Amino acid sequence: MFNTLRKGKIIINKRDHTFQVIDAQSKITNGSHGLGSNLAAITTFGMSRIAEKSFSHAGRGLRNLLRDEYDFSDLLSFELIEDDSTISSGGVGRSLVFGAVAGAPGAIVGAITGKKKTRGIVEIMYVAITVNDMDNPTLYVPFITHKTKKGSAQYMEALNSAKSTMSALNLIANNAE
Repeated sequence: MFNTLRKGKIIINKRDHTFQVIDAQSKITNGSHGLGSNLAAITTFGMSRIAEKSFSHAGRGLRNLLRDEYDFSDLLSFELIEDDSTISSGGVGRSLVFGAVAGAPGAIVGAITGKKKTRGIVEIMYVAITVNDMDNPTLYVPFITHKTKKGSAQYMEALNSAKSTMSALNLIANNAE
């Protein structure tokens, strides 16, 4: 029997009760430039774009500062976020909640509707994982980082990977000592 299990972007070491997060980042960006950054670029004659690129490349180095491995007991909470809405969440002492019995598509529609209009495009989807680490308490695991049409093969692949990642985190939370 193997001691490791990979589900989504999580690698679980069952024997040592540790886990690794694949593609974890210390911050999340969707790669788009908003009005504020465009205005800054105009008023600084493009120098803000140069600074932004250098910070962006430096941010890639921040991944190296993240711990390689976490104990099951380090996992505090996690949530799947699509654009600015929490789609599902879980953590130690909580069960994984997908918002609706109708499955993930129903949960997404249920979480996004309300006072907002449902859009057919997703700009960003990620899992935010809170761990017991004073230096980097939140890990961001991106699944979609640019405009993607809901229902497309790319969207469904990202959603399935995110669901698998959330399931792995739920297993870890339920087996924490």
